[in-house]
Amino acid sequence: MSDMHRKLDALSGKNRALQRVRKSGILYRGAARLLLADRMPQETVNVVPASELQVSSSSPHSSNAVQNQNESPSSSDLDILFQDTQDYEMDLGDSDNSALLDESDEEMSSDTDEDDEPDFARMSNEDCVRYWALAGNESNASIKMILRILRAKTNFNLPTDPRKILRTQRHPMRIHQLGNGKLWYHGIRRCLTVELRKHKTCPQPLLFDLSINRLPLRNRSKRQFWSILLKIVDQPNWPAMVVAIYSGTATPVSSEAFLRPMVDEIKELYVAKLVIDRTRFVVSLRAIIADMSARAFIEAVDSQAGTSPLIDIPNFDLYKDVITVDGLYQVDTGVTIELFDIWFRDVVGKEEAWILPAEILNRLEQQKFPVETKQKLRSFEDLSLWKSTDWQTFLLYASPVVLKGLLTEEKYKHFMLYFCAITILSSKQHKHLWEKANQKLRQFVGTFAKIYGTNAVTSNVHSLTNLYKQAVRFGCIGDYSSYSFVQKLGFLNNYLQSANYRGLEQAGRRIQEFESLNVNYKRQPFSEPVCRWKGQTVTLHVRQGFMLRNDNVNDWLITQENEVFKFVSARNCNGQVKIRGKLFSHIYEVFDSSSEILIFSAKMSELSSEEYELKCSDVKCKLVKVIDDTEEQNFVFFPLLSTLL
Repeated sequence: MSDMHRKLDALSGKNRALQRVRKSGILYRGAARLLLADRMPQETVNVVPASELQVSSSSPHSSNAVQNQNESPSSSDLDILFQDTQDYEMDLGDSDNSALLDESDEEMSSDTDEDDEPDFARMSNEDCVRYWALAGNESNASIKMILRILRAKTNFNLPTDPRKILRTQRHPMRIHQLGNGKLWYHGIRRCLTVELRKHKTCPQPLLFDLSINRLPLRNRSKRQFWSILLKIVDQPNWPAMVVAIYSGTATPVSSEAFLRPMVDEIKELYVAKLVIDRTRFVVSLRAIIADMSARAFIEAVDSQAGTSPLIDIPNFDLYKDVITVDGLYQVDTGVTIELFDIWFRDVVGKEEAWILPAEILNRLEQQKFPVETKQKLRSFEDLSLWKSTDWQTFLLYASPVVLKGLLTEEKYKHFMLYFCAITILSSKQHKHLWEKANQKLRQFVGTFAKIYGTNAVTSNVHSLTNLYKQAVRFGCIGDYSSYSFVQKLGFLNNYLQSANYRGLEQAGRRIQEFESLNVNYKRQPFSEPVCRWKGQTVTLHVRQGFMLRNDNVNDWLITQENEVFKFVSARNCNGQVKIRGKLFSHIYEVFDSSSEILIFSAKMSELSSEEYELKCSDVKCKLVKVIDDTEEQNFVFFPLLSTLL
């Protein structure tokens, strides 16, 4: 037995708690890394010489170079391994299911979720119990039991009635009969007042978007919700709010009856303004977002009884200000899925199914995506279970690599028109290229019938020609997306105890209970870069929503000089964070003009052995690394659009 094995065996006996760590596999993965480092001090990769166009040769100033430290394990490595396992000790349960978790995923989740947790130390006992009950969607029986336990075992002065701890409104809700259904109108003024009082600074003027959509309820219920949701523009971290809900077994009887209370309140706010604590806000509706069926309803397209009430809203253009091309409905779950249907769907037995080549399955299995995407893609074998966020991540960060060689050259080039246009229109930093994106979309739509046939041209495909006009009027695709609204709809559905029994009343009560919840979060407004160390893992929060970590997934960035940089570590220098890492000596274009949208490829063998330093201000955005096994280059890098500011 080697000395390394003896040390590891001795280490595993230092603490009885490590027996639980063994179940997760963390100890063994750490041991494997040390053994590998002991045998292979430096990683080498064999690649085929590149034949593509060289874009830039990274030649950093020698004054920025830092001598690369000896990477072979030192005598302190075993102590670091022991410390790593202790860091995980408190998070592990006795279930063997923990072994299914990837170590990096577990670290990432705990680190990114920590700031979003409530600061219970600054909350009252009653608020803590209220948060537990609402966040966990606990039943009244469970709440009553925990209240009894706390009153018996502690000196907490808590009520015995769950309705009191939840601050459930006792007065009847104002619910109106509307045809065969019911309408609960909560109000725009109420939503804005509750939300604005949570913040010290608020935008002026106050622009907001509305989303009107249908929500089928769970539990095999025939009943459905038609909701009106509100979101304040340019405040991505502020939640969507519920203005009104209609509950019935079919579409509301008329758009006039459904929308009139909302229209009248907007008119009133336009004249009288919104006054909160002696501060007057100018309030204005910017846009209405809805899927195709909801748009037809609110615009009274099929109505036999007059026009839409939306025409009465001041400074609102029914033709221009109702979103017709949404990133969720028309792009991610629209055209992208329709293309997959054309490429890979076939009849198997008596049913249709996606028949995917083995190459596409293997290529996707290799990919890991940064934590900001909040997504680890399901396998292509589970394609029917993919959600809209899966399709979005695949389109923006994996599709050019995964699909290459699996489509004919004509179809692949045609798809790349779509990919490039959506990428460009998804970032304000590409605004100078928006006109070019418009040309690409028009070429994509114009040649669609020639490549796939006239019957393949759907309304979603046609609608792409309007995307440029919307971008000019409202901003990039994410600025008027349905994603935040859909998350709110999912929240409503999940918090119903029963869809059939007074579902509208339940939804209204839950919304009011959450409004009364006073939560102090650990998260503080981002002011400057923050670096954290945990064993050998270094996490750097560069700016709001942008995090680097030396884990081979979240460690890639591009500099202001368009140099691809691998994050290794960071240090504090006179109050300023310095980023340390390695650069590629050469980077290459992936397709014609890919450098314009910050997409590059690189070879692992051309990653420098020296380390260099950057300032946080030198960072342009984070990169998504995609493994490419189709060309000489090892990796293709895509800009993480949410970090490209």
